[in-house]
Amino acid sequence: MKRNIIAILASAVMLTVSGCSAPAVSGSDVEKPEKYELEPDVPIEHSFDPADHEWYGDISAKLADYADVIEIPEKLTRREVKWFLDKIHNDHPDIFWLQSYYNSTKSNTTKIDFVLPEDYTKEEEMKMHQELLDKVDEIVASIPEGSSDFDKAKFLHDYIAENCYYDHAALNDKDAVFCYTAYGCLVEGKAVCAGYTNAYSLLMRKAGIECGYSWGYPYAGDSHAWNYVKLDGDYYWVDVTWDDLDMEKKGGLVVNDTYFMITSEMMRRTRSLDREQNFAPECTATEYNYFRQNDAYFTEYDSDKVKKCLEASKDKGMCEMMFDNYDVYCKAVDELLAKKKIRKLAGFSMKNMQYMRDDRMFTLTFSFDT
Repeated sequence: MKRNIIAILASAVMLTVSGCSAPAVSGSDVEKPEKYELEPDVPIEHSFDPADHEWYGDISAKLADYADVIEIPEKLTRREVKWFLDKIHNDHPDIFWLQSYYNSTKSNTTKIDFVLPEDYTKEEEMKMHQELLDKVDEIVASIPEGSSDFDKAKFLHDYIAENCYYDHAALNDKDAVFCYTAYGCLVEGKAVCAGYTNAYSLLMRKAGIECGYSWGYPYAGDSHAWNYVKLDGDYYWVDVTWDDLDMEKKGGLVVNDTYFMITSEMMRRTRSLDREQNFAPECTATEYNYFRQNDAYFTEYDSDKVKKCLEASKDKGMCEMMFDNYDVYCKAVDELLAKKKIRKLAGFSMKNMQYMRDDRMFTLTFSFDT
């Protein structure tokens, strides 16, 4: 699931929407932000715990070694088979070929037969797997030396957003094979949210950082997937898909940071979790939120701090700001957009300025040439 975000001129307004092709709302007047309720706080039912199944490690190893038929020494229901495969999916995001299967049970065993994508042989599968692993090694090796875990997480987030396009066409194409996989994202350069999420998990784990796969339901749209990340003992949410604007500006592609290292409260502004997943952390830490790390988080509207934020972003050509709550955000929208103070506060020429506003996440993003 991908939000359709479009940059527009600073004389217009952008209201956040969710979904694959939901339109932006624009007009000549700056509309006051609407106030939204949080999405439900869904308690997770931890569906599959490997500690309860001695066979999990052995079966996982067989699947990683390209087994296309496995026999589990336990009778599982169809629902339990799904939970088991969800766990495999999360633990081994590189095993991209396990997409279709059918299962049967006997008195005390469960047999699962996996079906390779049409027109692909096991030899091709193995070759593609190695191609993916080589790509992962190449990307992780390009992380600047001496990077902190936060810097690594940001580098890999930006790499995916800059090098993968959201494959809108694949959502309606039953023959689209790898759009839900890390292979589609990192090797083919096109994917949907599941592909982005698998790729980020795979890269982060290779970089030595705990990262996993979660899913749920956006406030508008059917379903969506994103990541959890652990930094310095605390969990955060990251949504690379929604930070990939798939837009080009002078100097490169536009990568947003609205959904980089956010809390569970921030997450619930736009989505709720599916209760049936093995792990979804409660994220309350704020230290590594992108905006807090870059002095762009406002607990109150402060024109001097806005000015400093703009000046610090001059060479980048893009300035992102997040506001603590609805009232502070409304004040910022009124001062910077409705009263058009943004250019004066910047103190430098902002040519071809565009802006985006996210009324659920309380963010303003300005893109400009100097």
